[in-house]
Amino acid sequence: MPSFPENSPETQLMIAQFAGQGYALIGADYTGMGESPEAQGYMVKASHQQATTDLVPAARAVLSDLGRTSIGLFIAGWSQGGYVTMAMLERLEQTATPVNAAATASAPLDLWAALNGFLSFPRPNDAAWITTIFILCAFSYEAYYGVPGLARSILRPEHFDVAQRAYGGRAVDPAQVPTSLRSLIQDQYFDQDFFAASAFGRLAAANQGYRWLIRSPVRNYYGETDEAIRVGIGRIAMDYQQAMGNGTVEAVTTGNTSHRGTFATAVPHWKSWFDGLPLG
Repeated sequence: MPSFPENSPETQLMIAQFAGQGYALIGADYTGMGESPEAQGYMVKASHQQATTDLVPAARAVLSDLGRTSIGLFIAGWSQGGYVTMAMLERLEQTATPVNAAATASAPLDLWAALNGFLSFPRPNDAAWITTIFILCAFSYEAYYGVPGLARSILRPEHFDVAQRAYGGRAVDPAQVPTSLRSLIQDQYFDQDFFAASAFGRLAAANQGYRWLIRSPVRNYYGETDEAIRVGIGRIAMDYQQAMGNGTVEAVTTGNTSHRGTFATAVPHWKSWFDGLPLG
């Protein structure tokens, strides 16, 4: 979490790469994270948009108070943070807030497609922690979209209590959390038609981060051997924009990199790209 960089190697890397080399770096804790008492809003689009865009004018006010001038806005993020970056970009463009560029790494920009891939088309290298994504989404969507019983409809009864404790940030023995989706998820969700028509599936489909006419320059970095984000998901925003004839989004491979390896590889490329773009 950005507010506790000593516990976040990802934040430490961003501080070294950007704050350590002349950028004013800001980072938002998502709702329910850091010192927030709210329920965690994992992959809840509007919640992320609010948390991040509210921070921009606040940061600019701090810079002004310090006698500094804000001359550009670059946004970036990895994994869920990559999704949040694109959701933030959508909100900023809707409010006519200029964005110099946006960059992501391993971003699940189409949550429905990503989850359906894990359910219906599992790969040998799918990460064992993918079950955690389903747990967090199930409880976050129940809480934020007001769907009572959603998590119970998704998760098998024998794992519900430990999943609920994990979502609530309470101590959990990691060995108690299933690493197999077949062990965690109710059978009906492995039927593609059921998943698509379910409340969970429809909410996941609505929480996309690329289906608008993107005007700002964007680079989405993806790894060829990422255990969480398939190549198709990594390229999906570019493919969608190009289908309309829009060339603002570029998908960039980082080669045979893991989920974290994609982030570590992409970050210096983000800075090099940002450095070469005009300010203002």
